[in-house]
Amino acid sequence: YPADVPHGYTDKYLLASFAVKSGCAASLQSLEAVGLGAEHLRALAGEGNAHHRAVTLALVGESTCAFVRVQTREVQDPVTHVREEEQSGGFFSKSTVKRTVVTTVTEYIWKYGSKYSLGATVGSGEGAPCV
Repeated sequence: YPADVPHGYTDKYLLASFAVKSGCAASLQSLEAVGLGAEHLRALAGEGNAHHRAVTLALVGESTCAFVRVQTREVQDPVTHVREEEQSGGFFSKSTVKRTVVTTVTEYIWKYGSKYSLGATVGSGEGAPCV
């Protein structure tokens, strides 16, 4: 429990600072991963400073899913089971039975698509994106 561990009052602020810095770093890395690098961020900050307003980012996504077809195929087991049986009634009375397992596989084919766009506006989000 936290009460049982010796700690100073500043440790709580260091922990909060670490958590906030980690969140900011993760956000910046996510923006860079979608193509909004340091140069773009400087330009957005300049636009916000010029108008004395915040810059709002909006991620818009769209996904589609459409059924294409059903296809059925048969898959034969590579292992063949062989069994020999003796029947009464003579010297050549052995018979061999070979069995294989054939499985019918039904596959449903779908077409999935997605597209995303990231927009930035100066202000609280109303109006056309500036980037």
